[in-house]
Amino acid sequence: MTTLHSHATSLTHPATQPGSSWLSRLGRISQLRINILSGVFTNGINVLVMAVSYPLYLHYLGYEKVGLWLLLTSVQSFAQLGLLGIGPAVTKLVAEEMGRGNKARAQSYISQSTCILFITGLIALLALCLWRKPIIGAMGLDQADSISALNLLPWVGLLTAFGFLNQATTASLAGVGRMDLANCDATIGKVIALGLEAILLMKKAGLLTLLLGDFAGCAVIQITGSIQLRRLAGLALFKSLDWNRERFFKLLHFGGNMFIASLAVLLVSPLNKWALSRYAGVALIPVYDIAFNGSMQLRGLLEVGLRALMPAVSHELAGQTAEGFANVQRLYKRTTLGLLLILPPGYLLSVLLAKPLLSLWLGSRFVPAIVPVFNLMFASAVVSLVAVPAFFTLMACGHVRACMVSHLLAAGVNILIIAGAVWLHGSLSVYTAAFSVLMTMVISSGYLLLRIRAVFAARSDRFIPSPDLPPHSLN
Repeated sequence: MTTLHSHATSLTHPATQPGSSWLSRLGRISQLRINILSGVFTNGINVLVMAVSYPLYLHYLGYEKVGLWLLLTSVQSFAQLGLLGIGPAVTKLVAEEMGRGNKARAQSYISQSTCILFITGLIALLALCLWRKPIIGAMGLDQADSISALNLLPWVGLLTAFGFLNQATTASLAGVGRMDLANCDATIGKVIALGLEAILLMKKAGLLTLLLGDFAGCAVIQITGSIQLRRLAGLALFKSLDWNRERFFKLLHFGGNMFIASLAVLLVSPLNKWALSRYAGVALIPVYDIAFNGSMQLRGLLEVGLRALMPAVSHELAGQTAEGFANVQRLYKRTTLGLLLILPPGYLLSVLLAKPLLSLWLGSRFVPAIVPVFNLMFASAVVSLVAVPAFFTLMACGHVRACMVSHLLAAGVNILIIAGAVWLHGSLSVYTAAFSVLMTMVISSGYLLLRIRAVFAARSDRFIPSPDLPPHSLN
């Protein structure tokens, strides 16, 4: 606890204070390493949770009911447009204010964002309740599945609103430099949710089990995160409204670009699930989702840790110094080089082991169609992972529009491929859906890599290094 408190204290005193520069920098370096390693560790646990959950769900519920639940959660993804991109905005802006030592402004950003997300969460809940019949009708479900979906959708709406508050909590923790705690809270929530689901599934509780498990996980994140934020940084999700026009519009400006990016994300995997339900059958959705989720969870072993780049880069750039910019460039280059060294052999190994491991994992529920779909999905994950450092560095540098454009390009490519397949064949295969995801990642990742090169070149012209600045590094 002493170490945690010491780091929280160092966050409120920027490195520019006399006599504390090297200590503050050392604290940030250590915490960045902890944040990155925590992401790798917690996502490893998340992969294990997923490895247990899918066979468990399929054993007790079967492909059709699991497909129905996945379809409902894709509706939840559409409802999450109400997040308005506020989460990443809070992380960036709070990190900047803590880097300047201005805790009051950081608290103001947190309070205003909590109010925004609470209101938009209620709106999302109301929208799903009012329009549940046309939403379910568009899925092309049979009568029995439609009745189940109609009964569950309002509760999915309530779960969505709860998730909005989770976003405020985890984004605030990341902003004060404690992404390790945000990662741990989310993972503990998943473990508790799985434990509750296992008990209820054995008691034949049906689809309601998955809903209750998700509620339990959200409660864990909210309670533990709120306590940690107060104890370690002296901040709260809501202290007083302290509405400030300038800070409000900063949140919306940054968040607005991320909102459009979130909208574009929904036009890839969630859209593909809907298209598969309508043109191939709901039972194929688990095949798609197991391959997609499995590959993304493996990708997340590295990606979750790399999320720590955004608050770290924002903190480093807060002073607008040549030294800080040089540190950011070095961190980006070393991170990207490390990914390029480990990803190709990792992918080849996954292709060789995909069939035996998937067969062992799913047991009697294994279907051969999952293997080629997984190989395509994991190739997508590898391609996108190469551009993750560029994505978070661009966000931290304020080039959030470039991140938005990358998502729009991905959505456009996906829509063209899916719509073209349906128009040509009158149906959609799970292989086509997986290939479409791969193409979206190739285009969007290529764009991000080109943009970060352009940004670094432009900023190098702006900053003129001073000869008396020591060459520190963030890594």
